[in-house]
This record gives sequence, C-alpha cells and structure tokens, in this order.
Amino acid sequence: MTIEDILNVLKRKEHVYHLNGVSDEEILLAEDKLGVKFSDDYKIYLKLFGLLSFESHELTGICESARLNVVDSTLEELADNEFISNDMYLLEQVGVENMTIWQNTKGEVFEVAYKQAPQKICDSLLEYIERD
Repeated sequence: MTIEDILNVLKRKEHVYHLNGVSDEEILLAEDKLGVKFSDDYKIYLKLFGLLSFESHELTGICESARLNVVDSTLEELADNEFISNDMYLLEQVGVENMTIWQNTKGEVFEVAYKQAPQKICDSLLEYIERD
C-alpha cells in the first residue's frame, strides 16, 4: 500500500475525517506498549493520518481518545477474548453485536465475533478500506 493508493480509495468515500499523521517515534512507542509490530500498511496509515474515519467506520490510531487509541482499545479487547493472538492489534470496533476488526503483523485483517476465533476477511488494510 502506498500513500497514493489510500488517498485514491478515500476519494471515493464519503464523510472522511482524519487527524494529522504521527511520527516514527510515536509508532514505535505504541508498538512497544503492545509488544507487537504493526504491519507496514498500518504504519503508512498512521504516518499519514494518525486516525481516520469514513462513512460508518472509525479506525483505531494514535490519538488522545482511549476508545480510538490502538494501544488502549487493543489492551481492553484482548482482556475479553482469549482467541486473539499476540501478533494482532485492534483495527476497528464495529459496534454491532460486539464485533471487532483486527489486523496482524503480516497485514491480514480479521473479523472477530464476541469471544470467538478470528475469521480472515481481507489480505490488507487497503482491501478492508476499499470494501463496501
């Protein structure tokens, strides 16, 4: 995923809002707190936006809000689901029937129903943003 790829996809979306991108140091600090390495595409996303919402989606990122901060929200959700592996971090809380979206260090995206095992739905963050 390149910056141009994500910008081209977001041009076709409605109600796109984002913060400013974050630094490499902020990304490393978040990875250290979680004990996980973010996928390359998630790092590009963080550097570009820090946090992003579009249409009905609110992706996690690096921000002040505990609900949307990838570190805080991942730690909270991890405590509630033993099926999440230690190479994953929360990408989105869907808000319907306790559904969550996770990404692993390889960039694969998973849907997780409450207290159930992850089901792969996309190969990348870009593919996840493109769908719908």
